[in-house]
Amino acid sequence: MPSGAFLVVTCTDPMAVIDIPHMVREEGDALVAQTQDADRMTFTIRRRLTIPETVAENTRFTPH
Repeated sequence: MPSGAFLVVTCTDPMAVIDIPHMVREEGDALVAQTQDADRMTFTIRRRLTIPETVAENTRFTPH
């Protein structure tokens, strides 16, 4: 999934209300929205933003 992309997850498992936010936090992503109907929960997740590799290489600390 590309950096910054959104994913909408719909679940019927009652433990998802605990599991999904925990997984999102561990991955470094962002839980943008969370809703619950009578029989399902919906989570909107935004993939973490990453620095392109070429930028990351140019910003590494180089000792003098």
